[in-house]
Parts: sequence; structure tokens; C-alpha cells
Amino acid sequence: MDLDLQIVVAGLLVGFVVGLTGMGGGALMTPVLVLFFNVAPLAAVSSDLVAAAVMKPVGSFVHMRRGTIHWGLVGWLMVGSVPSAFAGVLVLKALGNGERVQEVVKTALGAALLLAAAGLVVKAYLSMVETARAESARARGEVPADRPDGPVAVAHRRHRRRRAAPGSGVLARRDPHVGTVR
Repeated sequence: MDLDLQIVVAGLLVGFVVGLTGMGGGALMTPVLVLFFNVAPLAAVSSDLVAAAVMKPVGSFVHMRRGTIHWGLVGWLMVGSVPSAFAGVLVLKALGNGERVQEVVKTALGAALLLAAAGLVVKAYLSMVETARAESARARGEVPADRPDGPVAVAHRRHRRRRAAPGSGVLARRDPHVGTVR
């Protein structure tokens, strides 16, 4: 395959977005390859996986140096995702290499993207609701629990002194520094 400048530029843009947002490159690059470059779905998934295997250690190293990794969360993610990744590959192998497998991959990719988009919409909605409640409480002169001097923040500061434990990712939603290694 010759150097394709358009694919290089797409990779550059997707890589930049992944670096900014943490959104998985597979959720962005694979659809770009399938929709805009007419790459077969299975080839797009497998090629993006191999490219990610090279890129992810670099990003991981940067985050380790910055101390932004929640190691307890990493462990729990691996418990679920590693066996599932192997299971996904076994399913693809069982389906074979024909046109049917391309359709299954394309459908699964579409479903995953719709689920991710729905999750982002729900998260944005819940954030707006929480912001509206906090503003309403401030207007009534009440102190919201998530203020820096409120009870949740005090609990977070106490939690931060201990080593991150499984499940502390729940607290990390309110305070992104809970459980980080510095």
C-alpha cells in the first residue's frame, strides 16, 4: 500500500482528538476508515487495533509521568475488558472471513457508536440538571454539597489521603484527583 496522505491526515486528526478527550481511537478511526475510505470493516478494526498497540504505550507513559492514572480503576477495567476482548476475537474467528463477518462487524460498530453517543447525551443531560440544581440552591442561599467547603469535598479530601481502593472511581466522578498517584 502506498502512502495515502488523506489517511495520514485522518490519523493525525483522530489522534489529536483522542489525546484531548480520551475517546477511544477505535470509536473514531474505525468508522472513518469504513465510511470515508471504503476499508472493509474487519480490516479497519484489526488495522486500528494494531496501530493502537503502538500508540497506547506512548500515551500511557505520558499519563504515568503526570500521575493522572487511577490504578484501582485500571485493575477493574482490565478484569472486564481483557477477557471480553479475547471473546470478541473468538466470535470473529468463528464467523469466518466472508461477507457475513463484514456485516456483523459493521452492525456491531454501529451499535457501539450509537450506545456511546447515547451515553454522552445522557451524561450531558445529567450534568445540566446537576448544574441547574446547584444554581437554584445558591439562589436560595443554600450551600450545595459539592462546594469546596461542603461535606462531599471534605470526604474527598479524607479519602485522598488513603491509597485508591476498588470502587473509588465513584468518588472520582466528583473529584478527578481522587485516587491519582502523584
